[in-house]
Amino acid sequence: MFSNSNRRLPKSSVLLNVVLAPHADTGTVEARTGLAAEAVDNLISFFDGNPINVVNK
Repeated sequence: MFSNSNRRLPKSSVLLNVVLAPHADTGTVEARTGLAAEAVDNLISFFDGNPINVVNK
């Protein structure tokens, strides 16, 4: 998703040789394995009392 998905895209979107594809890099086995491992690490750290990747402190 683009943060401005309801607005017009930049001028580059009218070029025939440009493809806008957000989140395409998460489609690999390596990326998804890494994301799953990070999620597990986050949960373990949270329940140990040392949360990581905290958005609001």
